[in-house]
Amino acid sequence: MNGMENNPPLLSIYIPTYNRPEKIQIQVRRLLPQLSSHVVLYVIDNHSDQPVCDLFSDEEREYVNIIRNDINVGGDANIARCFEYCSTKLLWVLGDDDPVVENAVDVIFDTYFSQGDSVFYYNFGRPYDAVTTGFDEFCLKHTTRAEFSSSFMMSKCVYNISLFKSDVMIYYKYVSCMIGTLITVLKCLEYDNKKKCLFSSRSLIVYNDQDIHWSIEDYIIKTQLIFDIFKKREYRMLQRTLFKPLGEVYISHLFTLCRNKKISCFTFFHLFRIVRCRLGCFRLFTKYLPSILNEVFKMIFPSSFYEVVKRKAMKYKMFN
Repeated sequence: MNGMENNPPLLSIYIPTYNRPEKIQIQVRRLLPQLSSHVVLYVIDNHSDQPVCDLFSDEEREYVNIIRNDINVGGDANIARCFEYCSTKLLWVLGDDDPVVENAVDVIFDTYFSQGDSVFYYNFGRPYDAVTTGFDEFCLKHTTRAEFSSSFMMSKCVYNISLFKSDVMIYYKYVSCMIGTLITVLKCLEYDNKKKCLFSSRSLIVYNDQDIHWSIEDYIIKTQLIFDIFKKREYRMLQRTLFKPLGEVYISHLFTLCRNKKISCFTFFHLFRIVRCRLGCFRLFTKYLPSILNEVFKMIFPSSFYEVVKRKAMKYKMFN
């Protein structure tokens, strides 16, 4: 494999997990056929009630390195430890509930060898292929909700730790804001505007439309730190790119919580006030008005009717 035969492992796959025995079993067993001398697999057990090591046979444990935390350090800190512990050149932090494709490891290696050590961040599952250099070009690849969510989803991202290791402290600094990996990548680009990022149309995981298992309320509150972290950058550019889809994510999550009756009216208006103050009242009801109307439309009309209207609107847009 490209002269790797006698070399040490190139890729570490880390799976942080907590109290999801069935999911971690399934995920590890999906990966076992893809392992080789070039790949090492780790599971970081965040002090689950049932130790992860008890879930696998002796034969399986020969291929899986299981690290158990002495205490539950929290989900974000457990992810940060993946970056700290990694000793290979490449790191893939994989969610225990994101089904991997059968050739995921080959996709990572093919992509890496096509670029060598010129790229420090890889984002898979995009609708296009592109390589960006520096902070601004990276932000220009984050103008839609789908693009922002792709970089937020850790299982779609691979890191060249050999170009990244000294910056792991940035992740720990912002570990509680729920988008620590994205902020770390942005900070690395801010410090070194010659660093490259690759966006690939190839997939590592199968799309899985599952319930969100993290707190949307926490997400809306904590992720807003990114606005303050990069307040000294060209703010208008960020408002057109990175900040715009994040605002759309806030609006979508807010109305989803309300539509599914998962929050009270008081909590909804409290969170809406926080979003309004952050985005600005004028921008909220001008730039984000289509997003708000879209969410209100989904609340008023049945989902089947909404999907029909949405398809017709997309068809009209295609031909005009």
